[in-house]
Amino acid sequence: PDEFVAFYFVQDVGTVDTDDVDDALAKGAGGIGEVSGRHFAAGSSEATEYPADHPKLMKIYELAGEHGVPVNLHHDYDDTPTGELDAALSAYPGTVFVWAHAGDTIPENLAQFLEDYDNLFIDLSCRNDLEPFATRPFPLEDQRMNEEDGTIQQRWYDILEAYPDRF
Repeated sequence: PDEFVAFYFVQDVGTVDTDDVDDALAKGAGGIGEVSGRHFAAGSSEATEYPADHPKLMKIYELAGEHGVPVNLHHDYDDTPTGELDAALSAYPGTVFVWAHAGDTIPENLAQFLEDYDNLFIDLSCRNDLEPFATRPFPLEDQRMNEEDGTIQQRWYDILEAYPDRF
């Protein structure tokens, strides 16, 4: 409670100046993010579509590793192959990745990533269980973490139990 860590926010991957990121980290920024790679349109935010292994993102991951800070990556999961995320995570095993909003995916999709990559952590913020996101590949009952009575879904409980230090 006595510590505040400022992160360098990447508004647009396409226009980010990685020298600015490096400079901010050298001056004491404690992390990078939230970085919007693949971001489905939601509310007032527009969609972005940068693959997780986009050259500018790869440079950001490299800088994070060099400076020993985490990257909070917004990479909405969809039903296409996730090889780009595998490529990014495996290319920078010394960089800590925090997958924002659990990728808006289901625990079964997260389990394999957590098994394969020790440098991956999961952020559970903004898991909106009240309304479905029409652009997501999963129905509302799969998006939510809780049952109708408010208790946690067993499959979420199971993954949290399996990887308690990664959430």
